[in-house]
Amino acid sequence: MSPRQTVVSNDPRVKATQQARRAQSAWNELPAAQKTIGVVVAVALLVGAVMFVQLQRTPQLGPLYTGLSSADGGAVVEQLQAAGVPYELADGGATVLVPSEQVYDLRLQMSAAGLPGDDTGGYSLLDEQGVTASQFQQEVAYQRAMEGELARTVASIDGVETAVVHLAIPEKDVFLEESDTPTASVLVDTATGTTLDKGQVQAVVNLVSSSIEGMTPESVTVVDDEGTMLSASGAAGAVGGAGGEAGELTAEFESRVAGDLQALLDTVVGPGNAVATVTAGLNFDEAEATTERFLAPEAGVLPLSQTIETEDYTGAGNGEAGVLGPDNIAVPNGTGGADSAYASESTTVNNAVGKVTERVVSAPGAVERLSVSVVVDRDAVARADMLALQDTVSAAVGLDAARGDVVSVTQMPFDVGDAEAVQAELDAAAEAEAAAGQQQLIWNAVLAGLVLLVVIATIIMGTRRRKKREPVDLGLYEPVEEAAPPAPLPPVPAPREALPAVPDPEAEQMAALQQQREEVIDLVDREPAEVAELLRSWLADRRSA
Repeated sequence: MSPRQTVVSNDPRVKATQQARRAQSAWNELPAAQKTIGVVVAVALLVGAVMFVQLQRTPQLGPLYTGLSSADGGAVVEQLQAAGVPYELADGGATVLVPSEQVYDLRLQMSAAGLPGDDTGGYSLLDEQGVTASQFQQEVAYQRAMEGELARTVASIDGVETAVVHLAIPEKDVFLEESDTPTASVLVDTATGTTLDKGQVQAVVNLVSSSIEGMTPESVTVVDDEGTMLSASGAAGAVGGAGGEAGELTAEFESRVAGDLQALLDTVVGPGNAVATVTAGLNFDEAEATTERFLAPEAGVLPLSQTIETEDYTGAGNGEAGVLGPDNIAVPNGTGGADSAYASESTTVNNAVGKVTERVVSAPGAVERLSVSVVVDRDAVARADMLALQDTVSAAVGLDAARGDVVSVTQMPFDVGDAEAVQAELDAAAEAEAAAGQQQLIWNAVLAGLVLLVVIATIIMGTRRRKKREPVDLGLYEPVEEAAPPAPLPPVPAPREALPAVPDPEAEQMAALQQQREEVIDLVDREPAEVAELLRSWLADRRSA
């Protein structure tokens, strides 16, 4: 077999070379736009693969500690560096991030090393006192311990990150009959997006005041990390004081009554056709009254005690000695000689009388007076229905004329100019937004259509180009008729050794022509423009000849 026949054999390396040439030829035939898109897609896939591998190699970090002080943060970082653990700092160094799979193990190691430390101290400060500590040092250490324990307790409340407590405890003097009241100030640092409600602030006030002997809730001041006064010292500013709480309760009551009444009006006259305003006067004085009533004795009930005394005297003569005079000497009365009669009767009865004692405690917050004003749009309700509407409003708010309540229902024309202008602006904005969205949708559709047309045109042009390709006779050789197969040779006795193959000139010529034909076809596939230009030049040469 000749070397030409080796090229067209089934060798895998030859096939790979031919496929590579065909791929290169197909790539060269693509338009510039498709080549650009292909390059961009390949680069994007490569970048995405690199980023994916990088993310897989990067360890996921989790918070080891949050809200650390500068001292604790430095100590924790030093331990991590010594252990060779990768870490990151966040929130200005207050948060330490470590690989998520090592969080719990590192916490145990830090806890064994005494980290993070306890800056509040607490009662542990009392253990550090020596035997030679003076009374002043003992008092200061005790006060610091109380401040630390209270701060630690306040910080355990939900929503409080850290807390600082300062105590002002006056010195006790045996020569003073009265001493100053101790005071306290509490600074709380709440979590992000969290605020303490009144119940939690009151809990902090009561907690601190009940922990110090002689301290009252009015002596505690609570401030948050933004400087907002949550509870001021003094009776007027204390949490739950009559002033602030009374105003809030009154406003809440008015808002609730007005909301219920507005919902009723919207149902009756339609939304936006009536406006209700409620003003209430609440009594926050706590009163206590005690009443005693005695009941008449019931018939047939025996008395508790009874005393009866009766004296009766009838006769003549000196039955009556008269009255005693000075020195206990009887003085005659001048009627001793006549007929006389004497009677004396005394009766005392103690009956069982029932007694009723009533003790009434009035809770603060009773309604003293209620004023309700309702304004209805003139075009919404007919004047004949105003009386019925007023009766409905009076029944809804629980009108009590004896208490001095007032209900006013009037008709007035509503000024809807601003509302119409605002509504017109809202409608215009909505229409503009819808138009912009529709225009964007149209542009997206046009762009997608253009891309689709480009792809379809490219496919059609490629298909037509392949269909137009025909074998070109370059006149390099004349077709050769296939020779008849040679006649079989007579059988020859098998030689002792195999004879060498006799070369066939016609077969070699056919193989060479076939190889040249494939090379020409391959050249046409790879460089169609150059082959066409070459053919034009040959035709021009033939015509000129």
